Amino acid sequence: MRLPLLGTACVALLAACSSEKAPESSGNVIMSTGFEDLNGWVPPSPSLTKEKAHSGQYSIKVDPGIEYSLTYISVMGKVMPNKPQKLRLTAWATTASKEADAMLTVGMLNPTTGTSLLNEQVHLKERVKTPGEWEKIEMDLTVPEKATSTDELRVYLWRVGSGEPAYLDDVELQIVN
Repeated sequence: MRLPLLGTACVALLAACSSEKAPESSGNVIMSTGFEDLNGWVPPSPSLTKEKAHSGQYSIKVDPGIEYSLTYISVMGKVMPNKPQKLRLTAWATTASKEADAMLTVGMLNPTTGTSLLNEQVHLKERVKTPGEWEKIEMDLTVPEKATSTDELRVYLWRVGSGEPAYLDDVELQIVN
């Protein structure tokens, strides 16, 4: 999937965030955020909200006025000493209604050529069974063989045309092997 220019700018928003809460896992955590500290998440975006939060005061959202959320972007070699085989993304999500949907996306991209190496997506509509309640989402990802230390790792929420808000909080990405 290729993001439009505005989406690509929004992707730059999630670049190396830390959380006020201690991660549950060891030194294998690449990124962990409850959106309380936006160190590295730029530029400012209306997707950061106090409307709902799983922990703390903030989460990110997409709605008819916000196509893409803040986006985490980091060069893989910066956040991983060695190329892992597997990663796990965990996050908490909720939606405003049963019709609300968004796509939680994890991607890897060669920034020089624009080639997508990985594009794994989960529809929140399929995972959030009770609108208004926070549900844990987990995604296990296999790092492509051709991925290198200069490729970018990206995590973001995409509205996919939904007319209702969807929210994401307490996002963590870790190495599992």
